[in-house]
Amino acid sequence: FSLIKRLMVLLMSVFKRKETDTRKRLYRLCLYSCIFFNKGLYKLLPRTLEEKKFYLQGLYDAEGSIEKNKLAITLSQKNIDDLKLWESWLNELGMQTSTSILTSRIIYKCGVIRILGIDSKIKFHNLIGFRIKRKQDSLEAGIKKNTMWGG
Repeated sequence: FSLIKRLMVLLMSVFKRKETDTRKRLYRLCLYSCIFFNKGLYKLLPRTLEEKKFYLQGLYDAEGSIEKNKLAITLSQKNIDDLKLWESWLNELGMQTSTSILTSRIIYKCGVIRILGIDSKIKFHNLIGFRIKRKQDSLEAGIKKNTMWGG
C-alpha cells in the first residue's frame, strides 16, 4: 500500500506544478519516476521518435543552455549513461553531436552534449527548440547571425 501511496504523491507533485507545457511534465514525470523506482526509468522511456522529441524538448527547456554569440547548444548532466542515451536520440533525429566529460574539484564528473554544425542546429530549432522565450530568442538570433536564415 505504501508504494501506491508514494506513487500517487509523485504523480500529484508533477501535475500540481504550474507548468502548462506537456513536454516539461513528461520530462519531469520520467525524471521523478526514475528517482522513485531507482533504475526503473528504462521502463518509462519514450519509445517512438515523437515521444523522444517531446522528452528532449522538456529536457532542453529544463536543463539545456544556448549561447547565441557562438550558437552553442549544450546539455550538461552528471549521469553519463543518461547523457549517452539522450545523445543517441539526438543522432536518431539526424543531429550531429559530441560528448565530453569534464572533471574538476568542484564538479566531480559531468558530461556535456554539444550540437555540432549549423545544419544540426537548424534541425534542433525545427524539431526541438525551446519553449522558454529567452532561450528560443537566443537560438533564433544565433541562427540568423550565423546563416542567411531570416525566418
